[in-house]
Amino acid sequence: MSENHSVLFGVRKTSESSVAGLRLRWLCRRDFGALLALERAAFEFPWTRDEFEYCLRTRNFGGLVVERDGEPLGYLCFEARKRSFRLLSCAVAESERRRGLGTLLTRALIERLDERRSKIVCVVRERNLAAQLFLRNLGFRAVWVARDYYFKTNEDAYRMTYRADVAVASDAAERTRRRLLSR
Repeated sequence: MSENHSVLFGVRKTSESSVAGLRLRWLCRRDFGALLALERAAFEFPWTRDEFEYCLRTRNFGGLVVERDGEPLGYLCFEARKRSFRLLSCAVAESERRRGLGTLLTRALIERLDERRSKIVCVVRERNLAAQLFLRNLGFRAVWVARDYYFKTNEDAYRMTYRADVAVASDAAERTRRRLLSR
């Protein structure tokens, strides 16, 4: 992982080695085959190749991949909005679940929160209890129910939000204030 990516995602090289040889990096086109397989295994309505390509070529969209020995084991796609990040999709290989990979991916996005973008929002299917519990354990909270959100099934969805810790946001605001005053 380049130093630039380490800083971008708040993943220090020391923590990388403590997670059994895992590497966190940007999603790229060569990952599509593995990611499509992860999608099909994880979701009833998986993303298509076109949706992954859209994330790569659109300015405010991005994706992270966690890999071991060059093999993608999980990914997270997001959109950077003006005041928040929107978590679009996240999946981990079934054989690697409950080993911290989803947490590693999500925490990398959480660590990007600052005074400008202070929250992460996502929408989770009502039937996806595993995702709801996973996100709740990371500090996300269900803030409202979207009735008939999914047009193919008329299934409801929960909008879940993670807000940056007030102390962290205050520290970031103080750093910004000091930087502006020092000019």
